[in-house]
Parts: sequence; structure tokens; C-alpha cells
Amino acid sequence: MELSKEQDEIVTKIVAGGGNFFIEGGSGTGKTVLLTNIVARLDKEFNGEKRIAIVGKLNWLKNYKTIFREYGFTKHTKNVHVYTWGQLLNSEENYDYILVDEAHKLPRYYTKQHPTVLKYFKEDTDKTSLQLLQERTNSLIVFYDRNQSVTPADIPSTDVIRYVEENNFNIEKLELQFRIDIHDKGKRYSADDYIKGIKYALQISEDGSFDRELFSNESKDSYFGFADSIEELFEYVSDMDNKIEGSQNRVLAGEARKWISLKDKTKYDWVEGNNKWQWNDTHENWMNRKGSRDQIGSCHAVAGVDINCAGVVIGKDLTFQNGRVIASLENHFQENGIPIRPKKNATEEEISRFIEEVAEKIIHKYYVLLTRGIDRIRIFIEDEALRNHVYKTFGVE
Repeated sequence: MELSKEQDEIVTKIVAGGGNFFIEGGSGTGKTVLLTNIVARLDKEFNGEKRIAIVGKLNWLKNYKTIFREYGFTKHTKNVHVYTWGQLLNSEENYDYILVDEAHKLPRYYTKQHPTVLKYFKEDTDKTSLQLLQERTNSLIVFYDRNQSVTPADIPSTDVIRYVEENNFNIEKLELQFRIDIHDKGKRYSADDYIKGIKYALQISEDGSFDRELFSNESKDSYFGFADSIEELFEYVSDMDNKIEGSQNRVLAGEARKWISLKDKTKYDWVEGNNKWQWNDTHENWMNRKGSRDQIGSCHAVAGVDINCAGVVIGKDLTFQNGRVIASLENHFQENGIPIRPKKNATEEEISRFIEEVAEKIIHKYYVLLTRGIDRIRIFIEDEALRNHVYKTFGVE
């Protein structure tokens, strides 16, 4: 993929001067493509003599290696290593450059984490994984989207921003949208209008300057549309399977149902009338698993993944009250995905802060799901109050 002018300028700065870089961009702004090009340029510029580490999610490690092979610079790959953040720390190796993809998923010390994660913080619980990685290089290059931080174990975005500012990182922003490809006939709206609209409806942003016609276009071939049921979403993505040759189309949802099928494969997690579906049976490479077309994917199964046509269920774990999009805890079933609940004697302020933090994490998960679709997306909103809010926001009758 050819780099944009803003991407190419960032690559040039890094290759020419090194140092620490904080590259922030929203979903679909080409962060992973930029990372790959930086690695390729560094490897070529220094004739394979620089030691380079790429840090990513476990279920994406194979993808990075495949991408690098496709770039054709295998000659020097003995000095290019791909890790999870924990694997890199375990290696006890130092690198000239460490590039961190999806750094919004880097963890801090958090008591509800697995012991295999907590062990990295046992000597200093105030340190984060970002700081531990910083100790292994003189050039840490971080790719970040604060709106994709979805678990309470993630380093809070305020802490990340403060850290990069205090440590004089070069801060770069990516604005251009590459993932979403809107080609509605005769329309002037763009992918930028879609992202702005989704952020505004979810109250992530106060910028309401988007073209609402995008969301009210009733053409069956439009990029965006509403559905009236989960069944309708499955019918839609099935139609897209037949209509767009070689496409990857899936139904996704927020964590508004228990994951019963995890322990009993004969059980179903989602039931609507006579229709039944299970959650994704794995987080790793779920899209390419046999049977995934008949399952519903969570944000953990598709984070960082492109889908041609997406059907998204916004469950009743989000609702709308008193002018605000808020969490409905009784309808959210990922206990490890929310902050630690306040104690019984908690103050009103502590309870209020907890509710706000829960809402933020759930909203961010839906932002991830709603920004997966390349060619088209259809959504079904279960909660009536939230549905009315979204319809009004988008100017839909």
C-alpha cells in the first residue's frame, strides 16, 4: 500500500533522527501499515544491522511475519523480531527500535489480571508495561488510539498521554481514513463523516459536523443502514457473501449475553425467536475458522481486523437516560471487562466515577465494532431509548 504524504513524513523523521515517537490515529487511519513501512525502511536503510522488535497482540504475530515476508526483506530478518510485550520482556534483550502496535492495549498493574501478567509488575506496581518496554530501547515508537482502550487493565489514556509528554516523545497524528470505503452513488459524504457521526452518537466526541445523509440513505446498496433484528443482520451478511466475491462478512456484538457455550458447546448464547447463535469459539484468527460465519464475534475477536461487510448488534448494555449514553450493568456480561466494583460503603462520588468508567469501556468496545466494516455496515439496536437517541442524532425518521 502506498503511503500518504503524512505517513511518509513520519517514516522519514524516524529513520533520519530516531528517538521516541507517539503516533496517534483513529480506527482505520493506517497505523499498522505505517508500522510495517517503518520496519522495512529501517531494515533497508541500515542494511539489517539495527535490532528491531515489533510488539503486538498474540493473535496477530503470525500476520506480522506474513506481511514482512510479502514485503520481501527476509534477507535481514534475523534482526527483526516479533513479540507480545510479555515475550519481549522475557527475552531480556535490548533493541535499537521497539515498535508497539495497538499500544492502547498495553496493561498496567491491575489486581484482576492473570498471575502470568502480574509477575511483570511485582517489583514495582507503579510501573506500566509501556515504561518496562521503554527500558529496553532508545527508540520506542508507539501506535495508539485512545478510543480503542476497552478493558480496565489497559493503561488509562490520561496516564499514557502524561508519560509521553513528560518523556519528550515526538507526537504525530494520523487523520486520513483508509479502512472505510464509502462509494454510495451520487453522494458527497465520506468515511470521515461516518467516523464523526459514530463518535457523536456514542458521545465520544462533541463534533457534530458530519453529513447526516450518510445515515439516512435508504438504498439497499448504501454503506450504512439499520436492521430490525439479529436475524436480519445474518441474512444481510449472507447476501453480501454471495454478492461480493471473496469477501469476509460477519455479525458482531457487544458483550450483552453470557458466554454459555464456552463451557458447553451444545448451548447457545444468543436466542431470538426460533433462531440461536453462539459467541466466537476463539479470539485467535476467528475470522478464518470454519463455522465463524454462523457465530457472533465479540470486539476481542475482531480488534485490528478488517471486515468487508459487518452486521453489529448494539445490546442492552448501553441505554440512554437524561441526555446521556450510559451503561446498563445488569445487561453486561463480561465482568473482567469492567473496573473493580466499589465497596458497599463507597461514597456517591466513587459510585458515580465507577459508572462513568464502565460506560466508557463499553462505549469504546462498540466503537471498535462499528469501525470494522470496509464496504458496508448494518446495525441493530436492542435498547429502545438508545435506538431513539441514535435515530434522532442521525436525522432518521
